[in-house]
Amino acid sequence: MTARSKFLLVSVVSLFFVLLGLALGQWQLGRAAQKIAWRNSMLTNIALPVFDNRMFEDHWRLAGNLHRRVHLQGHWKPADTVFLDNRTMTGRVGLVVVTPFQLEPSGSVVLIQRGWIARNFLDRSILPAVTSPDGLIELTGVIAPAPSKHYALGGPETGRIRQNLDVTSFSAEKGLDLAPVSVQQTGDLSDGLLRDWPQPDANVNTNYGYAFQWFTLSCLAAAYYLWFQIVKRFRRKTATDNRQTSPPTAWGMPLTMTVSSMPSPDDALALQSHQTRRGRRWMLVVWLICASPVIASYLAFYVFRPQVVRSFGELIEPQRALPDMAGDTLDGKRVNLKTLQGQWLLVSVSGGACDAVCQQHLYLQRQLRESTGKDKERVDWVWLISDQTPVSPALLPALGTADVLRVPEAELKQWLSPAADHQLADHLYVVDPMGHWMMRFPANLNLDNAAQAKRDLDRLLRASTSWDQPGRPAKN
Repeated sequence: MTARSKFLLVSVVSLFFVLLGLALGQWQLGRAAQKIAWRNSMLTNIALPVFDNRMFEDHWRLAGNLHRRVHLQGHWKPADTVFLDNRTMTGRVGLVVVTPFQLEPSGSVVLIQRGWIARNFLDRSILPAVTSPDGLIELTGVIAPAPSKHYALGGPETGRIRQNLDVTSFSAEKGLDLAPVSVQQTGDLSDGLLRDWPQPDANVNTNYGYAFQWFTLSCLAAAYYLWFQIVKRFRRKTATDNRQTSPPTAWGMPLTMTVSSMPSPDDALALQSHQTRRGRRWMLVVWLICASPVIASYLAFYVFRPQVVRSFGELIEPQRALPDMAGDTLDGKRVNLKTLQGQWLLVSVSGGACDAVCQQHLYLQRQLRESTGKDKERVDWVWLISDQTPVSPALLPALGTADVLRVPEAELKQWLSPAADHQLADHLYVVDPMGHWMMRFPANLNLDNAAQAKRDLDRLLRASTSWDQPGRPAKN
């Protein structure tokens, strides 16, 4: 390939990357402008007069009315209420209550996102109590899109508790002519539902950041091209012309002998040495640029070491093996604790009365196991009852997948121990498949910090994949 061909190829490639960076940067700025326009439209709609029944029915089909305030009158259809699962509000996970609302006097129906409510800790099939007054109801709210969709497996869902609610399918299922939008209820909290709806965020700073990156890459491509293909070529050409031009004589007349324009051997060697050193310097710079990520990673790890990531749970040193002691099942059978080996165990301890802390621990044990997904077959949850108090019949349905044993507290204290100033019942304990108690979760474990406990459990399951063989049959 000739020098001219190389120059043209480099020019075309450089121009492509410059234009690509400019185009992508402009695209990100356009996205930011769209989001700003959407935010301004939302703020404008919020400030507009409130829709009543007639105005809502006339205008909900028109584009651009999202976030418009409404004041509606009608009747609840509580038999068609649906609870959307795994919805967060104020950092807590629970259910969003959605109930069809029949407008008066037309009879049109719209879905009302009424608010958030906590789910039953022990039995997820129990529906929370939600009041839906009879008679003519007045409510306030804002027009919103249909309830957001979460990732879910399988086909269309049915039942009162669902992961998602498709308006079209739900309309056909219930025989209702539903509007394709919904209303997020605001105002009165007398029904006990939380209505701290998240405010839509345009998040334009992200687009501005991406635009800056693309424009910077475009400028770098242009700068590299100008330096290496224009400036350096010009400097090399100027240096060559200066060497080939004969120096003037003392009388201002050029020498006519050709040999006078030839550099001396010393000058040629000096020039060659200078070019070699400069080439080596550029090679070193390029090498440092390419090697900088590796050098930075070594410095970060060996010199500026990051802080050690600590586990949420407290590791037990030395670990304590499952004792050779027996417990009684709820139906009176004797079972040795060593038979629990072969699975990761989440263990809680309490009296049979099972107060609020005990109930929350049982709920978290089951949820932590279920949240491990395909690895849940490697995890069991165990409730050790430390006294002879009868278990409430209301708890029994929720304990179907648990191992429940009565073991005297005095014997349990020979194996498990709480943190200082705490009781056995204040913690959840983790036992590995070889039967070693190896971790104790803090006494303040609750819904807010359960994600940290799940992270520890996920790490343990990943780390033990190579040696944790299938143990005793896990309960579904």
